[in-house]
Amino acid sequence: HGERYVDYDREHTGWYHFDEATGAMSHGDVYLRSNGGKWVRYDKITGIMVKGLHKQDGAWYYFDPITGAMAHKMTYVPDWKSYKYFDDIDGRWIKGKETADWNSPSQESAYPNLSKVRNLNVRVSIADQQVYIRDGSTVIYTMIASTGLNDCTPRGTYRVNGRGRSFMNPDGMGANNWVRFLGNYLFHSVPINKSGNYIVSEAQKLGRPASHGCVRLTIPDSKWLYDQLRDGTSVTIY
Repeated sequence: HGERYVDYDREHTGWYHFDEATGAMSHGDVYLRSNGGKWVRYDKITGIMVKGLHKQDGAWYYFDPITGAMAHKMTYVPDWKSYKYFDDIDGRWIKGKETADWNSPSQESAYPNLSKVRNLNVRVSIADQQVYIRDGSTVIYTMIASTGLNDCTPRGTYRVNGRGRSFMNPDGMGANNWVRFLGNYLFHSVPINKSGNYIVSEAQKLGRPASHGCVRLTIPDSKWLYDQLRDGTSVTIY
């Protein structure tokens, strides 16, 4: 019962799921609570976990090629060589909506209280354009992000070491709620102009590489990190 890897033959090798109570093979969408929780899909006929780009009932979906997790919000799709927006709830690709909601938290669930997290650490995925707030190895919150253009965000492990309400660069572009992890590299809100107004054309790039190397976040996500991500917290970028 539960999730199980089965190696029948080349055609039928993969993950299956069996009802905990009845032992019946699952077909369709199933929520798995392991590793922080995820929605996955099992093929309607074979029962094998679906991975990668998938079309069903006239709609496109994307499932992580390793974990099988259903994509939501902005996600890079290798098959299409671009970032696409998938519905927050049912995971359908929304054609024409290729931008994230930069005015809202990345998740509908409430922000965790980071002062109560014992093994707090942060991981930034350049490939996924996401920031994972973790307690040890457990992801407790995931944020959509924009890292540097041309792969200019430095990879490695660093430590949070300072913060500020806002900054402004000589080129007239700045941001709010910055938290430093290396030199001039920061977590911060989507960009603002000299008047302190958010630059919509830049904010709409959230979810794909767009910065000069910093990690851009939604406005409320950046405020939460500014308020709660304590100095000394480990930040790994990969």
